[in-house]
Amino acid sequence: MTRDSLRCYTITIKLTLGYENERVPVDTILLLRVGLAPLLMVAVTVVARRWGAEVSGLLVGLPLTSGPIVLLLSLEHGTHFGSQVALATLIGLIGVSAFCVGYGSVAGTFPWYWATLIGWIAYGVAAWSLARLAVSVAPLLMIVTMTLVASYAVLPRKTTSSQPSKRGSWEIPLRMLTAMLMVLSVTGLAGVLGARWSGVLSPFPAYATITTAFTHQAQGSGEAILVLRGILIGSLTFAVFFAIVALTLDSLGIGAAFGSALLAACMTHSLLFLIMKRMRV
Repeated sequence: MTRDSLRCYTITIKLTLGYENERVPVDTILLLRVGLAPLLMVAVTVVARRWGAEVSGLLVGLPLTSGPIVLLLSLEHGTHFGSQVALATLIGLIGVSAFCVGYGSVAGTFPWYWATLIGWIAYGVAAWSLARLAVSVAPLLMIVTMTLVASYAVLPRKTTSSQPSKRGSWEIPLRMLTAMLMVLSVTGLAGVLGARWSGVLSPFPAYATITTAFTHQAQGSGEAILVLRGILIGSLTFAVFFAIVALTLDSLGIGAAFGSALLAACMTHSLLFLIMKRMRV
């Protein structure tokens, strides 16, 4: 067992026993997020090939990396800091909606790299405009939910897809490497900007970009838009998770708050998955 692995294991034991103020170094936080990135990309790629592009987007929309990051930031800086990060993360989801709409609106016309640039610009404008938004958790959750639903509704339903390209043996390793580099860059920026910007940048669509762009290049714009639809659906679970964390972290403590949020997220995601299967969208 490596030194960092042993430390992460020790932190988990202390959290279970109630030692919630254990300090976690920034390099451990970065190591955790970068370590999760290639594993998530492999999982998303396998899911996409087995169950389709939209289900892979549904997986990308989950708080699989932002959740652990907020947990570790709470351990490092305390529950009040963590609750502020969670609240700001909800604001960042509006930027994710902007990315999906920006990318999806031009995916049928432009290649993946121009669509990615337009999506990033849309995310940046939304995140910068809303970063100082002062609103409590309940109305913010309503705003985020309505934004996600509206974004889903305005995405094109049919596009002209390009001819799918042949998948090479390099696809999965390249996705993994790209994920590691993007997440390392975003986390490095977020770590020096405080609770508000750490939260706003936490849901930066790094995985969404990778999954959507690779799908666009390999299978065409139609499949890429299906990924974006799945991301928007999955982001509803993301919103529920962080709303509960922001509401309960100070009062219940780290273990109970994250446990409650995880339970609610699993229930929400299961329901959304069933609805999506029935809709056949």
